[in-house]
Amino acid sequence: MDFKKSFNASKTPILYLVILGIISVVLGAVLPGLVGVVVGFAIFLLSLIIYLWTGYHSVKRFKMDLGGAALTGAITGFISSLINGIISLIYVAFNLSRSAAGVGEASLIGGIILGIVLLVVGVVFWAVAGAVLAVIGGFIAGRP
Repeated sequence: MDFKKSFNASKTPILYLVILGIISVVLGAVLPGLVGVVVGFAIFLLSLIIYLWTGYHSVKRFKMDLGGAALTGAITGFISSLINGIISLIYVAFNLSRSAAGVGEASLIGGIILGIVLLVVGVVFWAVAGAVLAVIGGFIAGRP
């Protein structure tokens, strides 16, 4: 497992996932109720496909084994979820600060702390999920 090779292989999937994350935040703010849920679910499924493609791409193009595919998926999950989490946290903090006059400063601080906790949980989750999904994609790529 070569970290530099895995990092290079993860650049494109990270870009795709960050773009999807930005689209998700924007559409989540604009779309009403059920339409937003359906679009959000579609974006989630597309992100799962990108993680599978990450492993497939690692094995086919970069000639990695499954361990390298797992490392690539973990790097992709970690970095993309960290970037998307920070973007979402900034968006939520901005919206909370606009409404803080009505609910108080404690709600603003509590919301930001909750956002940071969820950011950490999300980063760990997507690093593990990225590794698992990339191994599955790498396994598919390695089959004759």
